[in-house]
Formats: sequence, structure tokens, C-alpha cells
Amino acid sequence: MNEMDRVVLATYKAHDYVFPANNEGYLRVLRNGHWGVVTMTGGVLIPIECDWVTYIETAHVFVADRNGTCAAIDLYGSVVVPPVYSCIDHLGAHLYEVAKNSGRGVYDASVQRLVLPCEYARIEHLGADRCRVRRHDGAAPSQCGVFSTKDERFVVPVMFSYAYPLTTDLFHVSREPNLHGVYSTVHRGCIVPPRYASVCRLTDTLYLVRKDGDARSRFFLSDEQREWS
Repeated sequence: MNEMDRVVLATYKAHDYVFPANNEGYLRVLRNGHWGVVTMTGGVLIPIECDWVTYIETAHVFVADRNGTCAAIDLYGSVVVPPVYSCIDHLGAHLYEVAKNSGRGVYDASVQRLVLPCEYARIEHLGADRCRVRRHDGAAPSQCGVFSTKDERFVVPVMFSYAYPLTTDLFHVSREPNLHGVYSTVHRGCIVPPRYASVCRLTDTLYLVRKDGDARSRFFLSDEQREWS
């Protein structure tokens, strides 16, 4: 047994439980009821003082929970998301979904601040700087919109039951009960009004639409705001 083997074995024996966190030599460890993160040779990345520690592989960060407050810490020991939130999850790239006071928001690690307040029920990353955001208002149906973390504003307002990207600037939107349309972030409004049972994009200005109860589909010219059959 060489010296390195002895050091690694000593690290394992010094803790009640050891679980390899990634392929870079970091270990999640449990000792006396508390969790932390150490290296194979015993170096401490996160002190063994936490209630729980987990590793987010997509972001290469550890999330440490202590007394109900979480922080995200990278492999160099730097704090990526400060310990002020009750939950942290990785959305993509430098964006994190964070929770506080029963609401969810978005923390941008590249600017080191909250860019969307914790006032929403659900957040989904749509790619790049776009997030689909859902809000619940009591017993009313939930409302959905699209937030740009780059511009720090809603590119699709929170007023639809669903919003799905067709292109960078166009979104298929729907309203209850089952009414569909198309929202343009350039025009900042619906270029196909949400009154159809189905909408299919053919080009940026030509759509195939169908009204509820009508078996026949029609064309909708968004630049002229009229149907054509």
C-alpha cells in the first residue's frame, strides 16, 4: 500500500458515511449527523456542518442546506448562489431557480443577483435566456408567461394558460377554454388572436387555423389580420 492509498483510506475511516460526489475527487461525507464535502486527501471544501449536501452535475456545484437555508458552492469553494434561499435548482448555464417564502424566482450567477423575484409557482428553462413562468392566483386557473433574463422583462406577459416557442420571436399561446393563438415579442401582442381550437404555423405571416366545431381549416394572414379560405 502506497502513501496515497493510506491517505485516502484515512479520509474514508474518519467519517461515518462517504459517497463519491463526482469524478473529480470530491466526497460527500457524513459525520455526527452533519454533512460536508471533502477531497480524497481530506481537504475540506464545505465544512461538515450542513443538514444535507447534494451535487448538481449540470452546473458543477454543490448545494448545501443548513437550517433550511441553501447555498450553491462551486468546486473552488466560491459561493455561486448566496445562502438566502430555501431551495436551489439549476435551470441552465448561469441561471438558477431559487425559492423563498413559498415563491420561486430566478438567480443569475453571471450578474450575482436575483433577476426575477420569488413570486411564482413554477419556472421552466426554454433555452438561452428565456424562462417560462407560471403563477397561481388562489382558485383561479394558473397563468403563464415568458421571461427574458437578459433583458430582465417579460417578453410574453403572464396572461395565458400556456406559451410555447415557435421561433425566437413567436410563441404559440393558449387561453382557457382551449383557445389558441400566436404572440409576437416584436409586435408585443397577438398576431393571431387566441380564439381558435388549433393553430399551425406555415410561415411567419401565414397560419392554418380551425375554430371549435368547424371541421374545415382556414388560412390566417397575420400581416393583414384576416382569415382567407
